[in-house]
Amino acid sequence: MVAALFVLNVHYPSLLALAELIWRSGRLALVFVTGHIGATLLVAGGLTAAIKFGWLPLSISRASDVGVSYGAVAVLGALTAAIPGRWRPAWIGWWIPVGIAAAALSDDFTDVGHSVALVLGMLVSTRLTGPARWTLVRYVLLAVSAVFGFLLLAHGAWSMLGAGTVGVVGAVTVEWVTRMRAVRRQLAVAALTPEPALNG
Repeated sequence: MVAALFVLNVHYPSLLALAELIWRSGRLALVFVTGHIGATLLVAGGLTAAIKFGWLPLSISRASDVGVSYGAVAVLGALTAAIPGRWRPAWIGWWIPVGIAAAALSDDFTDVGHSVALVLGMLVSTRLTGPARWTLVRYVLLAVSAVFGFLLLAHGAWSMLGAGTVGVVGAVTVEWVTRMRAVRRQLAVAALTPEPALNG
């Protein structure tokens, strides 16, 4: 419990400070509220349907799901807009599989809500400016925020191992596909470019 409180107290401010430096308060608030309310409503709708169809017991409707973690994870997802274009595919290729694996390996609906909030944040990122101008302080805040996000999504030992593994596979796969597309584009351009005529 002490470790969990330490993680929350140290990492929430780092994540929000980074987003504040990049977008200022208005956009940060928009992302946070969208993720927090959006994920809450989607999870509540999913739980209602699961109870109605008999997939979950009625007792789960009395479980508490409070806090700011959905909003914080949405802010992490929205940082996608700030990541330089060169690294953005690998960033997305890491976080989407991590979120899916963490939700699949968990027995807690809150973890599903975190994954939903992450995706909502990534969707909101398409409307944000980026990439950001990165400084040493921002890189440090990003590293701390990424560790926090991973621990929030995958907080059990098996969940960390599984989510981390599929995250690495996802990031490497997306990076490889991106590079292959770039090579194909270069070859296509080279094939269409006429060779210079030889003089003499």
